[in-house]
Amino acid sequence: MMADNYQYRVFIKSNSILSDEKKKKIENYLQVRRRSGGGECGPLTAVADDTYCVAFKDPKAQQEVLERREHTVELSDGPLVFIVSPPTPDFTRRIVILGKTGSGKSSLANTLFGKDVCKPNHSAVSGTQKCEAVKGTVNGKSIKLIDTPGFFDTVRSDSEMKNEILKCFIESIPGPHVFIIVLRVSKYTQQEKEIIKKMTDYFSEEALKFTTVLFTHGDQLPEGTTIEEFVCKSKDLDELVKTCGGRCNVIDNRYWKTTQDGYRNNQFQVKELLNTVDRVIEENSGQPYTKEMLQDLNTDIEKEQERIKAESPHLAQNEIEEKAKAVVQLNWAQKCLKATTDVLLKSFLSGGSYYY
Repeated sequence: MMADNYQYRVFIKSNSILSDEKKKKIENYLQVRRRSGGGECGPLTAVADDTYCVAFKDPKAQQEVLERREHTVELSDGPLVFIVSPPTPDFTRRIVILGKTGSGKSSLANTLFGKDVCKPNHSAVSGTQKCEAVKGTVNGKSIKLIDTPGFFDTVRSDSEMKNEILKCFIESIPGPHVFIIVLRVSKYTQQEKEIIKKMTDYFSEEALKFTTVLFTHGDQLPEGTTIEEFVCKSKDLDELVKTCGGRCNVIDNRYWKTTQDGYRNNQFQVKELLNTVDRVIEENSGQPYTKEMLQDLNTDIEKEQERIKAESPHLAQNEIEEKAKAVVQLNWAQKCLKATTDVLLKSFLSGGSYYY
């Protein structure tokens, strides 16, 4: 696995999307030290439309490739020039947070960013009211968190929830890199079992490859107990974590301050969580999770951006993007008028049809 053998990553910026043939040429070039300064490396994987990632086995190879910065590979149709850079915030990890109302999804965002970016609602009924997307840098890594309402246990109307589900889809295009299922460290009640079963029933086997489990309220862990040990004591929790590749982490949004040492420390656990996120991305070759619906949404947003830019060339790019999202969400709300909340969620997590 890349995570085990190839740990020293660099990013490659190209002025166009690379074909498989061109990617192979670059891989071969990077493996020849006298040409690139590199050495043994893993496959070249896409992380964005024009950005790729490759990881070396030897840190010296990584450094020498980075020192040269601009590289040229001779191809049959002419030279291909690309820029190499170290792992930087340029690569944004898109993370969708799912979980029961009151599990600590909003507080998770605040703990990760180290400041109040989402306002937690401590009501047992309402919780997060709307889908929220927050971008920032944590430990030198750029992330975009998409915080969702309690899709699986809400008492809100179907029409309200459909709008929030569509917003979640739009904010995560061209697809999330990771889903995080958020649970509390507490007794695993029958109600929670039913919600988690409902949630995982929506996930296809493919989607589970992009999923990890995060436990909040880590202060409820018995002293000296790891989250893995806690999970093993519950057959249902153990099975859930195993379906997610055995991946799980823990944080405490309230008591594990950075002044504490060792395991019961948010600074340590946030680093562990981000390592898990990167491991999921590497195990999926840098590709995001995407389905027909996300691809169609992405196409519509790109077309809408082109239209807005032509009509209002004075607008900043971020304004164009936000206007395009709003128009596409409105259009899709009409397109999916007869689709139920269940149908929309299954189209996202299992790839089913989003039409009625």
